[in-house]
Amino acid sequence: MTFKYRIGDIVELNVDLSQPGYTEDIEINLAGRCRLYVVAQTVDCDGAPMYTVSDLPVLYPTDPALPPDARVFLMYHKLATVVDAGVTEDRLQPTGKYHRLVALDKWLEPLS
Repeated sequence: MTFKYRIGDIVELNVDLSQPGYTEDIEINLAGRCRLYVVAQTVDCDGAPMYTVSDLPVLYPTDPALPPDARVFLMYHKLATVVDAGVTEDRLQPTGKYHRLVALDKWLEPLS
């Protein structure tokens, strides 16, 4: 399996978070083309590559390099404004930019 985008690549994606029911906690009115980080790679049932993208430059908690922890998963979603999983390659546009991602605990270290 080869992926077109690496973890850490910055891509563009059309998003629409202005729809009612996107989130229960806060109202977000964000629609249009966003630059996001590729934070995880997965495959669908047919083996086609899929991605998780986010505005948070941190590895997604389901990344195999990270231990599974529900608290980390929930914290990630509270800190990020945009997290979109199951994004196919045809929905993403490359920017040619890359950013090295870190684990959530490393990202939070300067705050503690």
